[in-house]
Amino acid sequence: MYRPLFVPASEFYDVETRTPLVHPAYQANDSEVREAVATRGEQA
Repeated sequence: MYRPLFVPASEFYDVETRTPLVHPAYQANDSEVREAVATRGEQA
């Protein structure tokens, strides 16, 4: 019998930065990677 599991919010949401985590099946495209690298220093 299947028993539902509790999944804590921290599995879906980065508590420190208050941003949702990307699903592991999602693959970023080239422009998204470039944007993430370019804005990486701005978040600190």
